[in-house]
Amino acid sequence: MNKLVVVSPRLSADLDSDMWFVITAVCLAASVIIEVLSSFEDEDDDVLENMQRPFLDLRTVLLVYSYYVLKLRGCLCQRLLDLDAVIFKLAIGQNYFHIGKRFRIGSSTVQEMMYDVVLAINRELGSRFMRWPRGQAMTRISEKFYRKCGLPNIQGAIDGTHIRVRTPKKDASQYFNRKQFHSLLMQAVCDPDGVFLDISCGMLGHTNDKRVLRQSKFLQKVEMGEILSGPEMVINGGYKLKPYVLGDAGYYAADWLVMPYSLNPHSTSVQHLFNERQIRGWICIKQAFGVLKARWQILTVGITSSIQWAAKIVKACCVLHNLLVKCRVESLGRVSDNMEIPPRFSSGSNRLHLGDYGYDVHNQLCEFLALN
Repeated sequence: MNKLVVVSPRLSADLDSDMWFVITAVCLAASVIIEVLSSFEDEDDDVLENMQRPFLDLRTVLLVYSYYVLKLRGCLCQRLLDLDAVIFKLAIGQNYFHIGKRFRIGSSTVQEMMYDVVLAINRELGSRFMRWPRGQAMTRISEKFYRKCGLPNIQGAIDGTHIRVRTPKKDASQYFNRKQFHSLLMQAVCDPDGVFLDISCGMLGHTNDKRVLRQSKFLQKVEMGEILSGPEMVINGGYKLKPYVLGDAGYYAADWLVMPYSLNPHSTSVQHLFNERQIRGWICIKQAFGVLKARWQILTVGITSSIQWAAKIVKACCVLHNLLVKCRVESLGRVSDNMEIPPRFSSGSNRLHLGDYGYDVHNQLCEFLALN
């Protein structure tokens, strides 16, 4: 087992402050690694026994993962070096040439390993560490949201963020966003801890949040009753409140998507209180984006791969983010995601953007706050 964690002499010579930043930032608890390995058909009892240590880093996880799942052949020491290069690429965002130069391997090797590891993470870990909770797991999430903001039966917070990409050769203007750079839009739903429950990535940066939602698989799942379908909670002496997610003013109101009121000087105190509570719960998605981009800076520096591969890289970063959050690993920094908090006042009326169902839910939640 010792050979699995040996560090190449070439790598040891290159351990500078940036490398230690990466190794520290992606530290993982051994219990999670054991949980992952326990699902493999060819797990080795000796491996599990020797992994009973307080913490292991992500590069060791990927090494064990590649050896037992991907069956990558060749020198284990070389494999560790290659996998370190991939993690460094995701965490720092430098181009393949500079990553290869730093690790004294070919840039094409780094690129090949990048594709192998990204595909493996999405295929083998994606369904385990990014899925919509059920039963007691969702009940715990709703309870955490209630303790956070005082609103009942919340199952997530939804928002979008821009992922910088290189200028596409085709339809470049469609990827040019309002922040003046080329991007893909990622829509995500997270829990109060910042764990991503659902993501959709690949929409053009020029697209607005409403259109991304309408074209996402998340909305399809909602409409088909696969998620946000129950159980209902009885409030206000008889109203059956369905599960819902929190969104900002960029979306539309529905019985499953609750956004803040558009306030004006004539808004009631309960409406102000509702907005404060709604924002308190919704802000966790912005915080999750900030931690994600701080940990995996390729999402901020820019993904130079093709658009199709960019979406896969984003998903892999989100899966790894979930692993780290579940292990309660603190991020060493935080990148601002340009949080846009709904204004306290606006020149508009108190009406919501769409639908009697959404308006009814808001009224019931306001009444709940007034009674509690």
